[in-house]
Formats: sequence, structure tokens, C-alpha cells
Amino acid sequence: MNIEEMLSTAEGCYEAGGYLSDEDFELHKDRIIESISQTGRWSYGAGRWWKDERFLPFAETLAKGVALEAEFSYEAGRKWSDDRFFPFINIISRGVAQDAERSYHTGHDWPDERFLPSAEIIAKGIAQSSRWSYVAGQVWEDNKFNPVAEIIARGVTNKGPKRCYETQEQWKKERFLKCGDILVGGLSSEFAYDAGKKWGDIVFNKFKEAISRRLTEGYHIRTAMVAWDENRVDYNILAPALSNDVEWSYALTLDEEQFALATPHFPSGSYGNLITMLSVEEKSILKDTFHKSLVNPKSEKAFFDNLGAVLESGSVLSWCEHILDNYEKKPEGIGGDSYERIS
Repeated sequence: MNIEEMLSTAEGCYEAGGYLSDEDFELHKDRIIESISQTGRWSYGAGRWWKDERFLPFAETLAKGVALEAEFSYEAGRKWSDDRFFPFINIISRGVAQDAERSYHTGHDWPDERFLPSAEIIAKGIAQSSRWSYVAGQVWEDNKFNPVAEIIARGVTNKGPKRCYETQEQWKKERFLKCGDILVGGLSSEFAYDAGKKWGDIVFNKFKEAISRRLTEGYHIRTAMVAWDENRVDYNILAPALSNDVEWSYALTLDEEQFALATPHFPSGSYGNLITMLSVEEKSILKDTFHKSLVNPKSEKAFFDNLGAVLESGSVLSWCEHILDNYEKKPEGIGGDSYERIS
């Protein structure tokens, strides 16, 4: 193969660095380096096998070539000699960080003296993936995980509410406690509800406020008020969140003890607050009207669709009397229009 044929490909240019005479290499070096540095594979190969006098003058350019591909950046960190790797550790580490899986494996396979100086860069690469962040928290050694624990934990929260929840069981307890504020912040309402049902007291109580706030961002807050142990319900957070939902504000009244605990936390003017301000007579007739509405789903829906406006207008008595009058005429369930009369 003549020189022109050899230099027509990046692989050939890499081989030329090993086989050409000094005179021919000097003559074609710019073309060789430009071609090789466009690929991670052959830039890595040059750093692995070329002799110093051919590699070192172009070391930075070739290191940047390696960094084009995560696979070969990872390999350079494993196999390049110290004098070739360390001057370009940040360039090569950023190459690894393009890929979350390669970044994760770097924590296993690079020796401490190579990984730790670039740990933050590598961790940010892992944090692109909830899956690999989660696995790193499971299996990385403490000396590699601890310096970048918060970065890894934020990676778990990257579209990973289920994994945020599972870290409580699958990570070492001390790791979860260290990163718990971040991980709990990644829970969905559904998994915040599950945390309140299943997590142990030490962990739950430490993050009770954060779990409760995550719970308020979905409908599972309603179920939690019934299903959680009473000492886990943070009324200071949950009651205000529920008080603007007229259906659940009223549902709380059906449990007198729970409603009493929630009452001090209802914001002024909220549905929960307006219900607490009703007279005994109004509460009694409203309860009767509610039970009558349960005769069919349409009536129940109409009751709650209009209850908020009725509470705000202060016309509970006249509204309930109107509904009950019509109920006497049609006990199988009156139409929704009867509920729409507010005063």
C-alpha cells in the first residue's frame, strides 16, 4: 500500500503514525493528525501505542479527538499512561460524561487517583440518567460516592419518582438520610403517599414535611387523610391544601375528630373555613341534603358542583330547603338543575 492509499482513511493515518519513517511522517503529519483527531477510536489508539515523539507534540489535539466518543474516553482513563492521561484529565472526563452508562462504569473501573479529581464531571454525566444514578447509589464505594452524593441524588430525580421512592430501601440508610431532601423532592404524589404508608418512623419523621408537600401535588392527598396513621398526617400542610377542594373539605366533616384537627389550619375564606363557620342548623340540613344526593351519582356530582358557590354566597339554608322540597316530590333523585339554585 502506498502512502496516499494509507492516508485516505483515519485508520490508515493511525497506522501511518506507527509505520512511516520520520521523514515521511514529518511530511504528512498535519494531514495525519487532522484525520485521526476526527475520531475517538483512532485518537485513543494513537495515545495508547504511538511513541512519545509522535504523540506528545499533538497530545492535546488527540485528547480532544478521544473526547468525541464516550467509549474511548472511558478506555483512555483505563489504559493511557499517566504522562498522557493526567495533563488532559478534564478533557477526557468530559468525553466520558457524554454518556451516563459509561460515566457509571468509570466509577467502578478507573482507579481512585484518576476518578476522584474528575468525580464532579463524571457524576454530572451519570446524572443525565435516573437509572444509572440510582445504580451508582447502590453499588459505588463510599470514597467515590460521598464526594458527589448530591449530584447523583439529583440524577435519580430526573424523571424518576419511582426510583426516588425505592432508594429508601435499596441504598444504604446513611446514603438515603444524607440525600433524603433531594430524593423526597423527586417523589410524585403517588409515591409520597406510599412513603407515608410504608416507610419506617425514623426516615418518615425526618422528612415528614417534605413528603407532605409532595403529597399535596396530586389527588393522593385525599386518600392519605384516611389511610395514613393519624400521627403522620401533617395538618399544617395538608389541611390548607384540601381546604380549596370543596368535596374533600366537606368529606372531612364526616369524621368529627379529624375535622377538628384540621379546622385551625384552614385559611380564611377557604371552603374548609366557610364550613366551620356554618351554624348548627346549617350543618344539619347540609348533612341531610348530602345524604339525599347519594341516591344517584348525578345528584351527588351536582351537589358538589354547586356547594362551593353556595358556601361563598351564604345561602346554605335556602339552597338545601329547595333541594329537599324537590326530593320529597322525586325521591329517586332530582335533576341537577335543582342544585343550581343558589338563593
